[in-house]
Amino acid sequence: MCQQEGDKVFRGDNHALLGYKVRGIPSPGCCDIVLNWEFFYIQMEKYARQALAEGVKSDEELIVTVDSELFRHLNLHYNRNNQIEVPQNFLVATQAALREFFKSVQANKDSEPSWKKAIYKIIARMDETLPDFFKAPNWMEQLGDQ
Repeated sequence: MCQQEGDKVFRGDNHALLGYKVRGIPSPGCCDIVLNWEFFYIQMEKYARQALAEGVKSDEELIVTVDSELFRHLNLHYNRNNQIEVPQNFLVATQAALREFFKSVQANKDSEPSWKKAIYKIIARMDETLPDFFKAPNWMEQLGDQ
């Protein structure tokens, strides 16, 4: 069930679509945004482990830009036709998530049960309000009009 609170749309666990707040469990006919957060976090863990394997010593060395392989990979998955302008906060949240995964794996926290929950909480604080554009029932059709 989708729930709206002011300008925020909630569906399940707290995560960010291109830097915007979307929570809750998707339900048919409710807020036409269906996201695969598992993909996002799988990529964060994958790239963090890859950085460690390549000899990165500090999370400060991990910088995400629009030219980064990680950004391009995520943008291709979530914004295939580049119809949505990606807000700067998405880069900030992606970099923060990557760094948190890196620090956790580096500290061997990944051997603990539920080790990702702490990361999810940190990233949840970076949520932003979903723009009105996405609240319109026909927002996908409106993309073609631009």
